[in-house]
Amino acid sequence: MTLNEWDLLTKLPYWLAKPDSKLDKLRKGVVAFWMRVSELLTWPSKQLDPMTAELQIVHLLAWERDIEQIPQETEQLYRTRVKYALKFAKGAGSKEGWHFMFKKLGIPKISIDERMNNADWDVIRLQLLDSDLADSPKLIENIIKQYGRTCRRYEFATSNTTHTNVAVGFCNVVWQSHHIKN
Repeated sequence: MTLNEWDLLTKLPYWLAKPDSKLDKLRKGVVAFWMRVSELLTWPSKQLDPMTAELQIVHLLAWERDIEQIPQETEQLYRTRVKYALKFAKGAGSKEGWHFMFKKLGIPKISIDERMNNADWDVIRLQLLDSDLADSPKLIENIIKQYGRTCRRYEFATSNTTHTNVAVGFCNVVWQSHHIKN
């Protein structure tokens, strides 16, 4: 419960609710005590969610879910990987699973091509933005190692967007063509 909810529950009648009276101070003390008790009682349930749990407990959950922290990985990304480990494992290797996985990890623009004409049948091409691949190469490598299909090879194709300005104008040209036979 929030402080405002506790205040509404413990509202005194107007003839007793004088500011800074002993009764009001007692009421505030009781509210603070029960807020602390409520916090202590809800603490264990908060530890089951990796997004709100203490980091040591997140490490235990990660061990349980076969997740290793990548060097230089942000804590938020680590917590996200631990939270969705089961869903990532269920969708491993499928297109829907890859899209879900990369979306949750903050890489929403991905394209997956399988069985391309100009490549071997077991090659899967992941098309990412150049900035996404450059920002987190260890993460993507780790994800493919852990959740990729074992009978497939993965390759990356990157795309990059740039803004260009093109000027259009009129050009008057005279040209001649000569052909010489031997």
